Amino acid sequence: MPQSAISNEETITNAIGGHGLWKSRLLDAVATGKSDFDPEKVKADNKCEFGIWLHHEIEPELKTNHRYDTALKLHASFHRLASDILRDATTGKQQVAAKNMERHSEYSEVSVELTLALVEWRKEMAGVKV
Repeated sequence: MPQSAISNEETITNAIGGHGLWKSRLLDAVATGKSDFDPEKVKADNKCEFGIWLHHEIEPELKTNHRYDTALKLHASFHRLASDILRDATTGKQQVAAKNMERHSEYSEVSVELTLALVEWRKEMAGVKV
């Protein structure tokens, strides 16, 4: 479905799910030492569906919302950290990658912060008092 055919709330819902999927992908890479994804491509925060929306397709008025800057920053950090973990996992540093995914790691904290920020933004878009 083209991006323009879905609502902003659906875009954020899809982003939450998509970024959750990355935890599984990273855990698989840690377990196997392999991935179908290139860490350099993963690092780009403007190539995934949500990143394309954030950087290129979002309505100008949404860019003025304080949640936009938060989402942009956390999304970029998420991609950088996921890329680092993927690189370690696929270059024989699986223990380092596993450690960097543990609870209270930077990746874990950014992942939680991003999800919470997106949930709050989605609520705000839907008119729910946050």
